[in-house]
Amino acid sequence: MTSTPASAPRPSAPSPRASAPGHPADSGSPPVDDFASLVLDVVDSIPPGRVMAYGDIAEYLAAGPGPRQVGRVLAVYGGAVPWWRVTHSDGTPAPGHDSRALEHYLAEGTPLRSARPPVRVDMPRARWSSPRLSKKVVKIMTYLELLGNYSYPNLPRKPYHPRKSR
Repeated sequence: MTSTPASAPRPSAPSPRASAPGHPADSGSPPVDDFASLVLDVVDSIPPGRVMAYGDIAEYLAAGPGPRQVGRVLAVYGGAVPWWRVTHSDGTPAPGHDSRALEHYLAEGTPLRSARPPVRVDMPRARWSSPRLSKKVVKIMTYLELLGNYSYPNLPRKPYHPRKSR
């Protein structure tokens, strides 16, 4: 994929796994591509106390890659965003991060089904299903559509009204 003028490169940040006990620190993350930038922007937009599942983000972006690719983006770059706000569809946080995610959930008032292992978010109450795209995300998605790389059915569009000739 090509880089877009609308997307500023994100600083490489260690992933949550890299900072977890038993995991070596990231020696350097690969450059952020367009899909990764979109995923990180959507995760940034999830309000405190709310969550989205990996599949919710993949479906929302409708970019082709699925939930596993969303998880991969967060595994590599997730330290730069509130990664604990992205869960599995059953409400469990990323593997090995139960205790760190629980601290954030309690601080943000996220509805929980279980605060004991396995930690589980109450998805019907906590799921954020209608994120509003930032102008930056809309610009990137529009640019990628123009290049023909992706088609985004969820992209907000202004209705086209041709000018009437006078």
